[in-house]
Amino acid sequence: MSPEENAGLLDLKAINWPAAQVTSKVEISPPRLPSYHEQSTNGSEITEYRDKGKPVEIDVRSNFGTR
Repeated sequence: MSPEENAGLLDLKAINWPAAQVTSKVEISPPRLPSYHEQSTNGSEITEYRDKGKPVEIDVRSNFGTR
């Protein structure tokens, strides 16, 4: 028994040991997944992103290289 327990107090070393382990991880920039994607036969590509709390983003690429 520890001296604290002999005096009628709680054993603080047993209570506080081991220290808490942090196991949570935060992913800073998770990969974006499109909510809609279409690629036509002429090479045009339409991708729509709907991220929570942000306006809808639509990315259109043509076969001529314009965006």
